[in-house]
Amino acid sequence: MKISNWFSSPPQVYFICKMTGLFCDDMRTKADHDTKILQAHNIIVHHPIIKEGIPKVHEMLKDRSEKEMDHLWNGDKKAIKWASVIIDSAAGLYSTGAKREFGKGRYRDWTPTVTLWDKGVHPPFIARQEDDICVTTVEEAASTIQKLWGTRLKRMSWKFPIYLANWHDLSLYKIWRFFK
Repeated sequence: MKISNWFSSPPQVYFICKMTGLFCDDMRTKADHDTKILQAHNIIVHHPIIKEGIPKVHEMLKDRSEKEMDHLWNGDKKAIKWASVIIDSAAGLYSTGAKREFGKGRYRDWTPTVTLWDKGVHPPFIARQEDDICVTTVEEAASTIQKLWGTRLKRMSWKFPIYLANWHDLSLYKIWRFFK
């Protein structure tokens, strides 16, 4: 692999979303649509709804067994570690899983975060202050991700001041994350 290819590698996005209590077909249709938009912007997407094979059937998502959930949660945690950008589409909703995923990406991994808000919703003050970007459409998220973090070199440039300011909290894991 050429070094220029390595520096220009596209972002890998983990797409946080609420799933509990929602209809499978609605979730799957939205996940497919959002993924297509992100992929059209040369963004690699890990979307849990697609990864879990949620079908396009008009029924509520069924509870999974502890064993199934353990497997799914471990897969999501691995995907978050590999992500170079996080999109939180559950920003204005309460979802225990979504909040834990956001925390792992943002606070453990120092990953750039984009929060997706419903149209017409003005993001709260704390979100505007603490999230990297607040948007109302996936299209806006995709173009912003490409503009700010669309290559490994852009992501490293964005992270450098954070790493410099937090040098006392660096670990081998965080150094590895720097190159994501």
